[in-house]
This record gives sequence, structure tokens and C-alpha cells, in this order.
Amino acid sequence: MDLFNNVTLKHFKFLRFVAENIDDDHVMCKITSIARSDRIDTPYYMDVHFALTFCSDIEEKGIYHAMDILKNQRLYNLKEDKYAEVVNVFKQNFEGLDDERIKLRIEDKLNQIEIQTTSSDELIEMLDKYSQFFDMIDSLN
Repeated sequence: MDLFNNVTLKHFKFLRFVAENIDDDHVMCKITSIARSDRIDTPYYMDVHFALTFCSDIEEKGIYHAMDILKNQRLYNLKEDKYAEVVNVFKQNFEGLDDERIKLRIEDKLNQIEIQTTSSDELIEMLDKYSQFFDMIDSLN
């Protein structure tokens, strides 16, 4: 078990590596991050999830399917000051945006961001554009 105590997966650095090494246009990604402070058992909490899906269609054979190729979820119990920092970065990066690929929900005790991309190029663009947000999450232990 000590092995896992010394490993910190950098979610979004890994996701970037995968996106940069995919040569198919039909890869979609959904990234969801929820920071909340309304739970009794963990008062400052964050859930980060991403999923990559490959879609394929063969019109002449009438086949269309989607297959999850990569999923990852990480849960964080945060201290109050780190939670405040996370919420601040949420607001700095996403509040007031007009992008149909990004859905934002900011409430008193619930902050949620959902990003959906339809190609590896779009995913890399999002990872670059909001690098402050993704780097902040990757830096959490």
C-alpha cells in the first residue's frame, strides 16, 4: 500500500498526453469538476471526473457505436483554505463565459463545471485555454 502513497497521478497532464497521441477525429471528452461545501461527512469536497469516448459509424452497414476508452475519477477532501482557492479559480476561469461546450453552475455551496469536446484538437485547446484551472487540480495531493 505504500506504493500508492507515493504516487500522484496528474490527471490533465495524462489526458493531454492521450489527446496528443490520438489520430482519430471521433474522440469526445467530458470533464466534470464539482466542488461543494454542503456535505456533513466531508465539509469541503471536490469530485473530478473525465471520460474519453470513441465513436464509430459505418453508414453502409448501418452501424453506429460509442465506446468508452478511458475513464478516471478522483475525490478530494479539501481544507477550507484550499476549497476557497478552488472556488476562486472556478470563478476566475469560467464565470461569464459564452461557450456552448462549457456548462457552469455556481451556487452558495455548490460549484460545478462541465466541459465537453468533440475532438482531440478541441480537448487540447481547452486544456491550454484553462491551464490555470487544470494545473491547480493536478497540483492537489
